Amino acid sequence: MRVRVSNIGWDVGKLNITARVEEISTAGFPVGVFYEPERDESNPLSWTIGAGHLTTFSKHNWNMGNGGWCIFFSPEIPDGVVRLAREFPEELRPFQG
Repeated sequence: MRVRVSNIGWDVGKLNITARVEEISTAGFPVGVFYEPERDESNPLSWTIGAGHLTTFSKHNWNMGNGGWCIFFSPEIPDGVVRLAREFPEELRPFQG
């Protein structure tokens, strides 16, 4: 899944970091990893994520800290990854890719 992360904020008192996440439709990386066959790719999902005191982060990734999720940051997806994703059969469900 390719996403845009924005509105990163923190609450020192609650030891909590939150951010807004929005799917970005990209060839080979369609929106709708949360599979809904009738989803319109022109209407990507967006949601808020958060992590507490076990979270770790750097300029390259953000890890929730207890195995829930990890985001890897890159200004662009390498050509080889996009090329490989474009070769997946269309009937392949997003999680299978």
